[in-house]
Amino acid sequence: MEVVGQNYRENELVAAHEANPAWKVIGTENTHVLNQWLALRDKPYMAGQFLWTGYDYLGEADWPETTNNQGLFDRAGNWKQQGLQRESWWSEQPVVHIVRKSDNAGAGVWVADWTPSDFDTYDNAKIQVYSNCEEVELFLNGKSLGAVKKPANDAPREWDATFEKGTIKAIGRNKGKEVTSEEFKSAGAPAKIILTSTKAKIGNNWDEVSIITATVVDANGVLCPNADNLIKFSTSGPGFIQAVDNGNITSHEAYHATERRVHNGKAIAIVKAKESKGEITLRAASDVLGTAMIKVEVIENKL
Repeated sequence: MEVVGQNYRENELVAAHEANPAWKVIGTENTHVLNQWLALRDKPYMAGQFLWTGYDYLGEADWPETTNNQGLFDRAGNWKQQGLQRESWWSEQPVVHIVRKSDNAGAGVWVADWTPSDFDTYDNAKIQVYSNCEEVELFLNGKSLGAVKKPANDAPREWDATFEKGTIKAIGRNKGKEVTSEEFKSAGAPAKIILTSTKAKIGNNWDEVSIITATVVDANGVLCPNADNLIKFSTSGPGFIQAVDNGNITSHEAYHATERRVHNGKAIAIVKAKESKGEITLRAASDVLGTAMIKVEVIENKL
């Protein structure tokens, strides 16, 4: 065949092309692991890869999980660890992303925050930084934990640190000049809800929505990743809530509902229009956190 594709067998594709240089080869289904990325990066004749998968999706899961969680993004559209790493491999813009193991001494999963679920038992932090920069330096409360050059194989840069509450910051440099940075702060107690939307204006179309994200933050506006508050959504005006979600692969809460517990500090409400114009007001309320509001304008459809 003129074009040859295989799932997960990138080394066979490399061998096939090198034995038959006229063949066009492409990865038709690939995971997020480093060696599959390197097969694409280092072999210019590789046409590309199709990742399994872009978004987490319902099904192909072991109960009580409801969701296959191999996506770059969770069901609610939040970046996941493998998505952050893929951006550092693929982006042409400078990238740094900090992740840490969720539990003490390297146990648990990779998370992107600086707020352990238990401050008292978390003292040994295993940290990685995904970056395409020539050098990354990591700081904890302003003190350098050292700078690490870019590995030849694009592997994450790693640090061990004694955990301290405060701020973890990564600075990416190219040719000795700072080009990008990222920082996380330890969150305090959940204090309020912040609302953001994917669209400030929508039409009354069957497939047009605005996704409203409710984020639980502390008194200083820092995301509270361990929050699980129940958020109750409501609307007024020419719109309604089509569905809610939070990306939690073990949650059995209904999607066609008007309330959802936050997961990793966030939940979403998907809002649609029901008239041709006007202004929708969405409210997100919690017994502990109070109420937040956001508006979405409904605009007339253009033929």
